[in-house]
Amino acid sequence: MKLKSVFFVLATMALLLSACGGGQSQQEPAVVTIGWTGGPDSLNPGAAWLAKAYTIFELVYDSMYDLNLDGTYSMGLAESVERSDDGLVYTFKIKQG
Repeated sequence: MKLKSVFFVLATMALLLSACGGGQSQQEPAVVTIGWTGGPDSLNPGAAWLAKAYTIFELVYDSMYDLNLDGTYSMGLAESVERSDDGLVYTFKIKQG
C-alpha cells in the first residue's frame, strides 16, 4: 500500500513538473501546491496521537535537538545545554531570535 502511495506522488509530481514549462514566460514563477488526505487529531503536541500530527509539529514547532540523517543529534532551538551532576536537571540556553 505504501509503495502505491509513493508511486502516486511521484507520478503526480512528474505530471505537474512537465506541465510547468509549457506556455509560461520565464518571468512568471510556477506554483505547485501539495497536500494530503486526512488531518491531525490535534495541533496540541501534548494531546496528539496520530503520526500526521507529529509530521505537522516538525514543520511548525522548533525542537531542542534536531535528528540528523546519520542518526546523530545536533542542537536545534538551544544554543547550549548543561547537565547537573545527578543527571536530573538540564539547563538549556535558547538561541536569540
